[in-house]
Formats: sequence, structure tokens, C-alpha cells
Amino acid sequence: MLEIINKLTTRQVAYIMTAVACVVFFTCLNNPFQGDDATQIVNNLPVHFIQNIGFFFTSSTFFNGDALVGSYYRPTMTTTFSLLYTLFGTWTVAYHVFQIALFTTGAFVLYLFLKHFLKQVPAFLLALLFLVHPMNSQIVFSIACMQDALLFLFGISALYVLVHYRSTKSLLAVAALLTLALFSKESGLAYPVMAFAYLLLFDRKRIWTLARIVVLPFIIYVLLKTHAVGLLVANAQGAPIDNLSLLGRLLTAPSIVLFYASKFVFPWDLATCWYWTHPTLSVTGVLVPTIVDLAIVGLFVYFGLRVHRKLGKIKFRTYLFFAGWAVLGLLPYLQFTPLDMTACETWFCFSMVGVLAMIGIALMTVKIPKRRLHPEWIVIIVLVLIAVLGLRTAIRGTDYSSQYSIAVHDLAVSKDDYSAMNNIAQEYIHQNRFNEAKDMAQKSIDIFPGVGNYDNLGVALQQTGDYPGAIKAYKEALNHGTMALVYENLGAMYLADWNSPSTDQFFKKALELYPKNSKLWSYKAIMEGAKGNNPGARIAILNAAKYGQVPRALYASIMAHTPLEFDLPTPKTHIVIP
Repeated sequence: MLEIINKLTTRQVAYIMTAVACVVFFTCLNNPFQGDDATQIVNNLPVHFIQNIGFFFTSSTFFNGDALVGSYYRPTMTTTFSLLYTLFGTWTVAYHVFQIALFTTGAFVLYLFLKHFLKQVPAFLLALLFLVHPMNSQIVFSIACMQDALLFLFGISALYVLVHYRSTKSLLAVAALLTLALFSKESGLAYPVMAFAYLLLFDRKRIWTLARIVVLPFIIYVLLKTHAVGLLVANAQGAPIDNLSLLGRLLTAPSIVLFYASKFVFPWDLATCWYWTHPTLSVTGVLVPTIVDLAIVGLFVYFGLRVHRKLGKIKFRTYLFFAGWAVLGLLPYLQFTPLDMTACETWFCFSMVGVLAMIGIALMTVKIPKRRLHPEWIVIIVLVLIAVLGLRTAIRGTDYSSQYSIAVHDLAVSKDDYSAMNNIAQEYIHQNRFNEAKDMAQKSIDIFPGVGNYDNLGVALQQTGDYPGAIKAYKEALNHGTMALVYENLGAMYLADWNSPSTDQFFKKALELYPKNSKLWSYKAIMEGAKGNNPGARIAILNAAKYGQVPRALYASIMAHTPLEFDLPTPKTHIVIP
């Protein structure tokens, strides 16, 4: 087995990794759009036109019916979505195939990168392990994580070019790839840091040359990001940990480190989001994780000393380089600045490279007598481990068969996942199970109230006939953020009292926020028509038709100024447009 792997050509390795990816990731091919895909692709009108590519570099990622908004700056991802939508529309298979190809290519480049520091066999096995590891599965299976696949490919490619080529022209390619990594996701900044760390440790002559080349792209990135979303953007208060003080978040940090270490070793219970907190000093939540974390650090320090003693200074520098890589990947996610969840398995992707490389170097110091365990058996054991991890990843792909399915599976292991509860409530609404939806939305609110779960609570209450409760829920949703859907739902409620001055004030405010919202303009047209203000109704219905589809009977009645009568469903109200 050792001889076979050692004799593999680069092309053969590429074929093997492609075949493995096809076997492991095929379970996601028929999975539909879900979650953020709605506002980032399906209903994102700017993304539907590739000629908007320049616009993507001056805005965020989420379409609110009027503009691209949000605190994230990821134009490379938005451009990719636009390209895929232009070519394939909403055929999700194309998105999944492209994402699998991105991540598989990134894992292959990782193999080439590791070969610079390790021998062929460990580089190949570690890259395969990275490819199939279940902690990375969300990067492949969730279309909304396209930015992570792009980030890793651009980032690892930049570092491969840096270590493999030495010309000045190659540094231009490094700078371009590092810039694309930054444009893919904000955490792409870690790759330039490691690029300069590598040069500092192994090739100091090229530091200033690379610095001069990257300074202009970096300035352009900073200027564009500042214009689009701001340079330093505060988190949008999306998780319970956001409500903790710095001390409370620091007390949670040891359990975060232990989470990533344990999931790396035993990646069985997986979830999209994790929201636990340990804001006070406790034995199980703080002291035990701290002790285990220190033991893990001690183990890697021990192996580092062995590397220094047995393998020499160059290998020790390499070990330190990847140790810094692993630590750098974890630091932004230890909640010094609160994030939109406590932990996420995809956030370990960068650090995993460092950890795997450290393990590969450390194993070079361990010599097992052949009479006890032949090297061939070690390789077979690793391959069996890779197969088991690959099977777990393939099974994980079936969880993404629907938004409801992934929410149910996530909630089974991530008990505080209020977002999964909210997604389940939304599915109950679609199934007309409104009482169950109300209960699940309330559970989500009890953990962490937000615009989404209050909106679902409002819909459930509205459908069960509790109209005052629904209005209260919608208004409470708007206290936690702005969302066009909430204004649409609340607008339908206000329309039942179409002659009230408060209804007129509501639509005035709503249309100031969402001037291109077809449904809100349609509601305003109904309100003006019911009042007998046909000129105002005509203006409103023309705007509604300009920005979307409107009911033909309503449009024809208002434009021809002919009578129309109909009933609003909930709350049931008879409307007469004279």
C-alpha cells in the first residue's frame, strides 16, 4: 500500500480525490434551496442578472425586496451565485456540483501544499481526511456556505503558489488569490497573515516584495468594503452569546475550544448552528473544559519539543508555522467580539489544516517497530478511518433534504438551536399546523427573540384567529429588526381597518423603507380605492405592477375605475372599491 501511494502521480491523486468526493458527496445532489438561499439567490433580483457584477462589489448579500443589505461583504460569492443563476436558473444540482468541485479542488491543492512539508503518503492521507471530514460537510452541502468553499480554494491556492514558486511574477498570482480570498469572506484575512508568517520563517527575502504587491489590492478592498457595509461592522445581535458581557463570553471560550477538539476527533453529532453559553463559573461548563484544553495544548507542546529534538530546526519551524495556523484560525471565533452563534463546525476548516499538518509532522517522531505494527497496517487503519468519516459525511448529506429535515436533525443534538425551532415553526405553518407552529415559535422566542421567530408567531396567531396577538407579535418583530415580510404581514392586518389614519401612516412608513415592494403598493392601492381615492389608487397599483405581479382583477378595476368587491381572508374583511 505504501509503495502504491508513493508511486501515485499528481494526476492520479486528482482522479482519486475526485472519485472519493463523488462517492461521499453525491447524497446532496437533489437537495433544494433552503435557509439564506431564498434572500441570496432565489428572490435576489440583482443576482439574476450577471451584468450587476460591479454592483456586487459595492453592496452586501441579502436582498430585502429593495436593495442588497446586511453586514457581510462577500462579492465573490454573490458573483458566483449570479453566474450560476444565469447559466442554470434555480436548478440546484448545478450549484451542488459546482460547490463539490470547488471544495474538492481546494483539498487537492492542500495535498500539493502539504507535499512541500511532508512526504507523499502523509500529505495524501491528510488531504483525503480533510476532504471527507464531517466537520467540513456543511461547506459542501449548504449552498449558503459557497463563500467558505471559495475562500478555502483561493486561500490555499495562494499559499501553494507562494511555497512552490519563487519568481516575482508568482507573487502577483499570490496577491491576486489572496485578494479573491478577502472578497470571498472577511476571515480571508487569515491567509495573508500566514503568507507573511511563512516568508518570515523560511524566505525573508521576499517579504517586502510581496508587501509592495499586496498593498494596493488591500487598500482597494478596504475602500470597497467600507463603502458597501462599513469597515468594522458590529454583529447584528443574532445569538444569545451577544447578550453576554466580555467576561461571560470569555468563560464560554474554554467550552468552545473543547467543542472543536471533540468534534474533530468524534464528529458524530453534527448541527448547523450551536448556541450554548456558560456565563458563570462552573465545574462542567468552565473548569473541566479548561483542564481538557490545557491537556490538549500540553500534548501538542510535548510533540513540538520532540520535533525540535529529533527532527531539527527546520521541521520545528514548520511545526511552529502550522501551530500558529491552528491558533490563528480559532482566535476570531472565541467570542472576544460576539458573533452570530456560539460555534459553527465550518469555522474550524482553517484551523483543521494546521492541526492535521502538526499531526503529520509529530508522527514523524514516532517510530513503531515493524514487529509490533507494520507501516502497511498503519496506512490501512488510516484509510479505514477515512472511509468511516466519509460514510458519516455522506449520511449528513441526507439531512439537508429539506429545511425542515435539517432543522429536526440539528435540534436533536443542538438543544439551544432557536433558529432550528423557528425553521420548524415555519414548516408547520406551511403544513397548516398553526397551533404547533405557535408553540414552536414561542420556544424559539424564549431562547432568543428576533424578527424571524416573532414573525412566525404572528402568522400562526393570525391563522388561528388571534388577531390582536398577531398584531402584537408583528410589532414586536419590528422591535428586533426590519424585514419586508413582517411589514407585508402587518400590512394585511392593517388593511382590515383601511379607513383608520393609523393604517395610512403605516403604509407611508412601510413604503419609505421598501419603495419597491409590490405587495405593499398593492395594499396601499386597495386602501386608497376603498376610500374612493381612485387617483391615489392608480398611482399605487401602477407602482405595484412596476415592481412585481398584481391581481389582474384589482389592476383592471382600479385602472378602469369600475367597482370591485372581495373578502380579505385573515382577518376576514369585506372590501368594496367603488
